[in-house]
Amino acid sequence: MAFEDKIITGKEFLARLVTAGEHSFELELQGNVRLAFGRVTLGGFSESNALPSKMRLHESLDGLSCSFEAENVIPFGCEYLVKRQMDILASGIGTLTDDLSAVNHGAVGDVALEDVIFPGPWQTLEYLPFGENSFRKVELSDTESTLYDSDEVIVMLRLSDGAGAKVEYCCGSDLWRHRSAKRTAGAVGHFTVCGNSSEIVLKRSIVAFGEDAVIEKRPWRFKSIFSWSVETPSEAVPTCDIRSLKVAPNGLQTLAGGAGTPFPCLCSSPARKVLKDLIRKSSDDIVLGDVSPALCFAAAHQDRPGKGELEHLDLGDWVDFYLWANRQLLRKEKSFKLKAAENTLFADSVTVQNMMR
Repeated sequence: MAFEDKIITGKEFLARLVTAGEHSFELELQGNVRLAFGRVTLGGFSESNALPSKMRLHESLDGLSCSFEAENVIPFGCEYLVKRQMDILASGIGTLTDDLSAVNHGAVGDVALEDVIFPGPWQTLEYLPFGENSFRKVELSDTESTLYDSDEVIVMLRLSDGAGAKVEYCCGSDLWRHRSAKRTAGAVGHFTVCGNSSEIVLKRSIVAFGEDAVIEKRPWRFKSIFSWSVETPSEAVPTCDIRSLKVAPNGLQTLAGGAGTPFPCLCSSPARKVLKDLIRKSSDDIVLGDVSPALCFAAAHQDRPGKGELEHLDLGDWVDFYLWANRQLLRKEKSFKLKAAENTLFADSVTVQNMMR
């Protein structure tokens, strides 16, 4: 059965799910590819040699989002199944879920996620390694170099061309899965950023096992977020402050070590319940102010209370809620936006800024 590339077009962008080749996905802005995902490598075998078994495009009737589905089989080793689910929002936000498994009762082994490729030209790079409290900023030049090389994951990376175009990549809510090597005996992770103003590439080796390591037979799931913008959104005037909502203490963000914050973690059920009630009861446009997506360490928010601390980022849950809220309010010819709390770590995120649209 022959498969063809699937294409979504929107305001100033084109998104393409690619059937075969080096890239699995490409995003064009104003006619040029500015973001691409490569192919995963499982057990030492690249998805570049995989056989496609499914490629589908789903368009929503309300025009707020579209989605891609793809399945590829790597026909080597014990055989491996690579499933991709991508949701593309009209406001310039995309989410990616990779489901990776061994087909014939084997173990997946080493896992390297897709390279994240940013064709330029670019002027400025900003990135946030896990464990750091501020973004590292690099003014790019023509000189090719390795800008980051570590066993610690990069939580977020964004690029700007200085003329209005911005592209961003971020780990999903399952940040702890991207750091699986830190919890897996006999495994190491490795993350690099290399390139120059012409192209930046993020490489992500999640787990690589030593010769004597015992490899668990299990599937893997990883979530990611990517966003783009070619214009600055207008400032939204808040109609409601998020900290005025009554979220139970177990629904608030928890720092490493157990200290709490006044901000809800949207990965938690109590926070989602309060915010969904707000949307369901509203008959007006809502601009939710003082929003602060952040890293949280409450394992219960990931439905694993016995783990104590489990690092996660609720930005992906904010994206899901943003889409859901607009779908609900659209029925009443109303809309939902947010405004980030000032001077917070992700206030300048392209994803957060796009949710002001």
